[in-house]
Amino acid sequence: MTHFLVRLVALLRSALTRETLPPPPVEAERERRRGLLALLFAREPLPRDPAPPARQRGAPMEHARHVVRVVLLVMVVLAVAFLARGFLVPRSYGMYGPYRYDNVREQMNVRRPAHAGPAACEQCHPDEATARKAGVHRNVSCEVCHGPFAAHVKEDGSVVTPTVDRSYTLCARCHRKVDGRPAGFPQVVLEEHVSGPVEGKVCLGCHNPHSPKL
Repeated sequence: MTHFLVRLVALLRSALTRETLPPPPVEAERERRRGLLALLFAREPLPRDPAPPARQRGAPMEHARHVVRVVLLVMVVLAVAFLARGFLVPRSYGMYGPYRYDNVREQMNVRRPAHAGPAACEQCHPDEATARKAGVHRNVSCEVCHGPFAAHVKEDGSVVTPTVDRSYTLCARCHRKVDGRPAGFPQVVLEEHVSGPVEGKVCLGCHNPHSPKL
């Protein structure tokens, strides 16, 4: 029924939009009516407008152009990044590690070194230096126990007596028995090693700190 109504509407639309023409001959009119009746009662669907042609595929060169564009874009980005790195990253960065090497010289000019090493101490304390070299503390720097050289000798040459911890806690930092230390390293159980309370300058009562002879 739906198919019949669709065909009827199509015929009426065709009749209403048709231009006014002179009456056709009898035979032509009969032939036209037969065609209309055949079209009206036909079982096949009405012919439709032909589908638009499918979009033609581009040539291979068209696809290659997209690839070339992407490659050029990547090259431009890399070139910009490389140039930006040259302007933003200091020249001395990475010469000797992941840091700016020029900063080492800058810090040396701004900050005076605090430690000077045993050689600086020997100039004024030769006796203590001789005793240290002859004992088991010969590989221990003077500044480990006496503090940095800069706190003892100021920039203007004035000398300040360093504050030295002479209690047993200073010695215990290295010589208290700890399971994680090497077995050959001199270490003691303070409560067993000291005959008496572990307090004050108990270590200095028996040991010369420059040559303790452990």
